[in-house]
Amino acid sequence: MLKKELTTKQKFLKQFSEFLQTNKTVAIIFLSAVIAFIIIFAVISEINKSIEEKSTGMAELIQEDFDSWTKEGDEEMKSSLESSILEQVEAVLEKYPKTYGGQRVLFIRGNLYFNKEEWDSAHDDYLLLAERFPKSYLAVVALINGAVSMEESGRPEKALEIYHSILTTYREETPEIPRVLFAAGRIQELLGEEDSALDTYNDLLDNFSSSSWTNLVRNRIIYLE
Repeated sequence: MLKKELTTKQKFLKQFSEFLQTNKTVAIIFLSAVIAFIIIFAVISEINKSIEEKSTGMAELIQEDFDSWTKEGDEEMKSSLESSILEQVEAVLEKYPKTYGGQRVLFIRGNLYFNKEEWDSAHDDYLLLAERFPKSYLAVVALINGAVSMEESGRPEKALEIYHSILTTYREETPEIPRVLFAAGRIQELLGEEDSALDTYNDLLDNFSSSSWTNLVRNRIIYLE
């Protein structure tokens, strides 16, 4: 009696079945590894989610304390709140340095130092935030605050460096560029770099004509020309 020729699909299934029969141990190990990977991935995802939630919750509580600190009129209470805020920030940064909560508390501490006019400390926290979280929406705001800190401390050249770094890195990513261009031009004027200031102001006028900063820029261009 003639045997029917197997189809391609049947041949594959037959060969696969024979492979499993011959390599049961390998197949079991492979499937176990796949299952273990899926379980580990799920566990890690849950752990990361829990860490983010905890760090964010801690940052929100610190923000509430900071808001109270800014309004507190009693110096003794204000000092106590400040110590508590700084301790809490350190705890978050030690335990959750690369989380959303971590970047939030860096911003809060920078703002605390900024309010106290401790310009170097404010600058350091703002730039550390931007370095650790360059894709965060807070990065550009922190860099601007860092530049203002340097200008307030009497170091306009350092402030200008920061503004230039924003223009280089975030020009296509943030609506703050017109503000940054105006600030950079203003500092260039202060440093006696009038030609550079004109170039910066014209950049703003040519490329961000709908910005509210253009009226100020036009006045500066008229003055410099």
